[in-house]
Amino acid sequence: MIRTLMHAHQCTSVRDPDFRETLKSYYPHCIIGNRVSCQVSGVVSNGHQVIAAHLIPCKSPDILFTEVGLLPRQINEGINGLLLALNIERAFDHKQVCFVQHPLHMDTIVMKVLDMEEMSKRPA
Repeated sequence: MIRTLMHAHQCTSVRDPDFRETLKSYYPHCIIGNRVSCQVSGVVSNGHQVIAAHLIPCKSPDILFTEVGLLPRQINEGINGLLLALNIERAFDHKQVCFVQHPLHMDTIVMKVLDMEEMSKRPA
């Protein structure tokens, strides 16, 4: 079930500048030499085409973490992030795609397209 929070709540989280390194350590299978692979599309980049994305944004109210089973202090931990190709991260930020747990494989996250215009685009 997805709920929308309608009230302002305390937000104490701050983005860690080392979040990308945290994710690289958390997802070592995404590291290919000095390059990083997108966990969704498989795109490999040695620059900034694959970025560290928070699943729950840093500016989120603390109560949102409770809603998804995390603690606010986990904002910059690997469990709250994915390494994503830039275009996928932008689509996620604009609520055109979301990530859900696979119903049969609990260790697998699946990208769902919410904006039908995105269906015609291929991940880069």
